[in-house]
Amino acid sequence: MANRGKRCVISDAQSILKTYNINAEIDEAHSTVILDGAIFVDAKTLARHVVSLMRTANNNMRYEKWRDLPLAGRVLSSNANIDLVASFAWLKQGMLSSTAVRNVLAAQEGCLLTKTHPVHTKHSADLSCRACRKSKETIAHVISNCTTWLPTLYVDRHDSAARNIYYKLCQKYGLVPPHYTQQVLPVQENDTIKLYWNQPVQTKKIIRHNKPDIILFDKIKKTALVIEFAISWFTGIERQIDIKTNRYCVNGNYDQDLNVPYPNGDNLLRELQTAGWDASFLPIVIGATGEVLLGLSGKIK
Repeated sequence: MANRGKRCVISDAQSILKTYNINAEIDEAHSTVILDGAIFVDAKTLARHVVSLMRTANNNMRYEKWRDLPLAGRVLSSNANIDLVASFAWLKQGMLSSTAVRNVLAAQEGCLLTKTHPVHTKHSADLSCRACRKSKETIAHVISNCTTWLPTLYVDRHDSAARNIYYKLCQKYGLVPPHYTQQVLPVQENDTIKLYWNQPVQTKKIIRHNKPDIILFDKIKKTALVIEFAISWFTGIERQIDIKTNRYCVNGNYDQDLNVPYPNGDNLLRELQTAGWDASFLPIVIGATGEVLLGLSGKIK
């Protein structure tokens, strides 16, 4: 029937394969199908392979449509070096509630009903943040830049993220990791390791920024790893890394924190090196909706 131009199972299959740009050749003499250079004799194996190709094509099509959306595709089309696999690991693992997933994706895709949302701007000219009244109430402002939430919600979110690394360090070096309901001890140590949590470091020179989030001292190797965390809107991740690096590796007393690069001056890393430690610095900056830069996973490991 297919040879006569009439509709049948074979013609329908060929039409679907053409839609997905899948080239298949039928060898009627040997009752086989040649697909992507592979010869299929068993119908079940062929069907599974074709379904796999179709699913991949559908996923690619959905990804392209998502990326082209002006708001929802901002993360995907960003010029920043975003690691899209690691940034969405939380979604793939499925360990969050449906409410949390909904809120995160709504924030990421620009669907939260802030004052700058088109629905609100049609009825009111007041775009100022309801909490601080200092800036426009954009999604980025609400979840990462509002001064009202800085000493409370933002600090709690920052510490919750940092505790995960602290917990893993405790496990790795034989220290007692704190339960999530317990406060983290400022200092823990054993025969080989000393671990600081939000603890100021005594230095010979006066340094304003002398209290990083975590410091791991290896007493045997005489190394000191300074770890500093930040949560930022995804467009500001690289800038936050620059600020943290300048603050702890260039000048720990510079009062214009946001103006990078800093002029050279006294800093914590140099003081640790002067004290005999082989000191290094690791900034960990995570997007407010889970984004991370390429290479961060390797640095943490």
